[in-house]
Amino acid sequence: VYKRVWPTTQRDSLFWSHIRQVNAHSDLCSDLPRHPSLLPADEHSQAVSKPSISSDTNVVALDSWMVVNMSTNYLADKVTCTSTPMIRLGLDVVLYCQTVIGSELAKSVAPTGHPDVVAAAATVPRDQLRTRLVYMANINPGGWVPAAGLRTLARREYPRFLRRFSAYVQEQTRDKTPLF
Repeated sequence: VYKRVWPTTQRDSLFWSHIRQVNAHSDLCSDLPRHPSLLPADEHSQAVSKPSISSDTNVVALDSWMVVNMSTNYLADKVTCTSTPMIRLGLDVVLYCQTVIGSELAKSVAPTGHPDVVAAAATVPRDQLRTRLVYMANINPGGWVPAAGLRTLARREYPRFLRRFSAYVQEQTRDKTPLF
């Protein structure tokens, strides 16, 4: 149940959440049939395993995780009616996190030809690690909500979420060795 914003109706949601490690070096679909790619094999695998970002292209991805939240209507017909009307909102949210280090640091940590940069990178100090986040959310309010109110809410809540999430992660990982 979410805080009611006047003049809209009270909202609630029911969703499932799934977390999965999505590293390039752990192929979870090795037994599935492969489809031919229009790109050359090495170019296609690099595009899939190491998405590029415009701000820093000289990085090596060490660890990647994805969290997916999707709404469901499971047992929606069994929810008892109350005197206060509620609308079930729908949501699809994806958070993709990737731990990266500079390519020069990766070369110095793992000698040329070393098969597993991740295992060699366990010795990298925490202050040399960086994180890339991709956060996507598609939220259907389930009814009428003023468009200006949604834009204002998104402008305020998205930076707040990133600040709180960053502070939480820093607090949880302080003085701990990185795990890959």
